Amino acid sequence: MPTFEFEGCDQNGHTVNGFLDGLNAALVEEQLIEQGIRATTIVEQGAWARFARPGQGLKPEEMVLLSDQLATIARSGMPLAPSVAMLAMDARSKRVRRILGEVQQVLESGGTLAEALGRGGAALPSAVLSLIRAGEQTGNLPGVLAQVSKHYTRLTEARDAIRQAAAYPAVLVITACLLLGVMSATIIPQFVEVYGAFGRGLPAPTRLVFDLSSLIGTLFSRDLLGVWLAVLLALLGTRLYLGMSVRGQTARLRFQEWFRYRCPFFGPLYQVAVTERFARVLGLLITNHAQAPEGLALAGVASGSLRLARASQNAAVLVNNGSRLSEALATMQVFRASFLWVVGNAETQGELGTALLRLADAYEREVERRAAMVVALAAPAVIVVVGVFFGALVISLLEPVLKLSSLFVGF
Repeated sequence: MPTFEFEGCDQNGHTVNGFLDGLNAALVEEQLIEQGIRATTIVEQGAWARFARPGQGLKPEEMVLLSDQLATIARSGMPLAPSVAMLAMDARSKRVRRILGEVQQVLESGGTLAEALGRGGAALPSAVLSLIRAGEQTGNLPGVLAQVSKHYTRLTEARDAIRQAAAYPAVLVITACLLLGVMSATIIPQFVEVYGAFGRGLPAPTRLVFDLSSLIGTLFSRDLLGVWLAVLLALLGTRLYLGMSVRGQTARLRFQEWFRYRCPFFGPLYQVAVTERFARVLGLLITNHAQAPEGLALAGVASGSLRLARASQNAAVLVNNGSRLSEALATMQVFRASFLWVVGNAETQGELGTALLRLADAYEREVERRAAMVVALAAPAVIVVVGVFFGALVISLLEPVLKLSSLFVGF
């Protein structure tokens, strides 16, 4: 049984860490919750096999299909275990068939769907598993699975939109690099020979391109092969450290979050997206009668922000000690005043879950507007940059041709 290293907070808000054995990270997290510990980071020890074989869980597009099918099965009242077995037979991927087979075995042994998905290697976030567990406990499993499908559908659509936006600029950049390589290898050396025969130097733009290509050729020459191998091994060691230890993974997450918050154009978009995920998961959990402290902790982890996850742990402690949810959220110092005002009023009126979902929808629309604006501005900006690059290449190519006549002065 693998061993996992964890870091989190206890019921008093104190940071705790240690090691725990379990079949997977989801079951380890359940054990920690039973002990009153809300984990922020769980890392498997000896994770070389996981590093060498990434992507063993279900992908977002696979979760969309699976959750839709499970919602239909649960709505019709059919038994889950035989239905999952039929889904496994129709799956094209061996990985998906293996995962569904493990899910079926847990269901046949009397386990719940949340336990089956947690033990079956689906690699679902703890917030999704807790949401499914709450749906089973409240008898609203079809509705919860529909919400899970909607969540993964939005995630897939956002990822596809980013890929489509990046495709055209990426093609332009690759084409520009290929053009630079061809010019540096064929055309510019001939100008060097011609100008050298007359004792003249190349024009400044052409010399700059030639020097740049020479530098690139020197960096990737055989003489520096050992240096690049050493750099590759160092990067590999850094990657293993950042993925195999809680301290390394925490450092990586902190750096990523620091960069995301301060990145021009994308920083405000990231902040709004984090708030949207937090509000949606917390709203879904509360709507399905989950406890507020547990919902806070899970929503913080599901937000994808380490800062928000740790602040949620402290807020969960306050709520567990009798504080109102709106007061606990205010202590986190990460939400807008309007967000806290709406949550406070909804908490007084007993409509907290619905209000959080409405806030999540509003923030989602803001994310879509900001994302559309960023994409609309990014594409022309990249085109301008690539256009300037192409223009510089053309100038560096034409200028020595136009100045050939000056070589014959004095001959």
